Amino acid sequence: MAAVSVYKSSTADQIEGGIGGSVDLRTHMPFDYDKAEFNGSVGANYGDFRKSVRPQGSALYTNRWTTRIGEIGLLLSASYSDIASRYDTFQMEPYFQQTLYDGHTAFTPGGYDWRDQTYNRQRVGMYEASSGSRRIV
Repeated sequence: MAAVSVYKSSTADQIEGGIGGSVDLRTHMPFDYDKAEFNGSVGANYGDFRKSVRPQGSALYTNRWTTRIGEIGLLLSASYSDIASRYDTFQMEPYFQQTLYDGHTAFTPGGYDWRDQTYNRQRVGMYEASSGSRRIV
């Protein structure tokens, strides 16, 4: 990401967002860089309930060239993420009114639930941007 702009209320030059404002996410473009660059990152996600380590990584390459038709630029980016996760939940159902044997009223839950969910999530992302400027002769 090159920039994140958060607007609590829209200005006259913006397309209206929702009641809660708008968020502008600006990705990198080739002319954001003055020279060729390569950036990368690697990491791992550890799911403690699953006792599993999964990889993640990203790479970005960008360059600019001066040609007879002007300056052109290219940016390529790719990312990968793999997560193994599990979560457990315990839930109490809504309370219901009960009349006890002695005539008193009590509220008791309709039941209890325990759940667990395991899942694997893989995400692959790719991004390409190209730019050009016209040379004035």
